[in-house]
Amino acid sequence: MIDLDYIIRVFREAQRREYDAGNAVSGYVGEGKSTFTIQLMKKYYKIGSLSEFKTMCNKYIVYSRKDIKRITTTETKQFINVDEAINVLFRRDFMKGDQKDLLRTLDVCRDMGHIFTFIIPSFWALDSHTVQTRLRLWVHVEKQKWAHLSRPLRNQYSIDVWNRTANEKIINKTKSVVNTLNYVSTMGFDPLSPEEYKIYKEVKHAKRLIAQDEKDEKPNVSKSEIARLIKKANSKLSQGEIARIIKCSQPTVQRALK
Repeated sequence: MIDLDYIIRVFREAQRREYDAGNAVSGYVGEGKSTFTIQLMKKYYKIGSLSEFKTMCNKYIVYSRKDIKRITTTETKQFINVDEAINVLFRRDFMKGDQKDLLRTLDVCRDMGHIFTFIIPSFWALDSHTVQTRLRLWVHVEKQKWAHLSRPLRNQYSIDVWNRTANEKIINKTKSVVNTLNYVSTMGFDPLSPEEYKIYKEVKHAKRLIAQDEKDEKPNVSKSEIARLIKKANSKLSQGEIARIIKCSQPTVQRALK
């Protein structure tokens, strides 16, 4: 049966193999993207009270690159809900320094076992690196109750694992996502309780204001910090190999790892 538990099993299998698990949730404004994702989070963390729900929202619903990097590099196997991901991994910002630093951090720390859900109105507004290489699932929600699940089709020749051109033709012809090449199933999901929704809105308002203040800050990520992140993620790499990856001298890496 394809339901929320199925998605959690996909995530757990990735963690068992010491990988992270990326997931995108798209849909028009007000269609239930955040509700669906929070219901997934509740399943993952086995939330049983409003107190636990509030703690989960405060810790793992994020709105800034800074918060994603902090959790990614200091914790393991967390469900990181990137609300309003257009502010974090927007394809038109691909060449900006802080976005490139975030993508590099996510790649380096893949074996930390995190689950990343990127909430965004248009799936195709995410940067191409994330769309083509980081996502295990794509959920498109509508009418605050239906979630259409798709999976990438990968092989050694894949240029577009989501078959955008072919699937667009299918949609235009059949008017149904069910016939698309990547489609898995459609599932329902429940609304949040009034108390949960109130907590979520309070957390969202507070964190979004902080993220807006941080948005234009200049990134300050040193080669030394990147070297330490790489070594933490893969302790078997030599200092010379790390130096080649981040394009610096071996003595710089040696000093960073002391």
